[in-house]
Amino acid sequence: FRSKGVPYKSIDPLAIGIEICNWGPLTLKGNKFYNYVDREVPSDQVCALDKPYKGHLYYHAYTDAQIESVRQLLVYWGKVHGIPLKYNEADMWEISKNALSAVPGIYTHNSYRKDKSDISPQPKMIAMLKTLK
Repeated sequence: FRSKGVPYKSIDPLAIGIEICNWGPLTLKGNKFYNYVDREVPSDQVCALDKPYKGHLYYHAYTDAQIESVRQLLVYWGKVHGIPLKYNEADMWEISKNALSAVPGIYTHNSYRKDKSDISPQPKMIAMLKTLK
């Protein structure tokens, strides 16, 4: 909050969170991918980003079903709670003054905490978010 010049405000009563079951960042060792508990993740479940995000190039890929589920939840909550669904890249992937100020919109854990990497900027997820209005 201080780094963005925003007075502290508890966001919990104002936010709705979505938890996606996913290993997050992966490490390539040889020709295999490993999660943070050193378990192998099959290569067909890996998303390679164009450039590293928070120090990682590889992430556990979101499934099409997970992306669709997130889409449906956002559309529903947008209607029920009047949440603007416009994708704003500047607010999604780094600490966001708008998120910390409780401006209504779509944010990620990254928008609030620099030590988080969920969600990761995977092309299929971003493409879905850009379709929302």
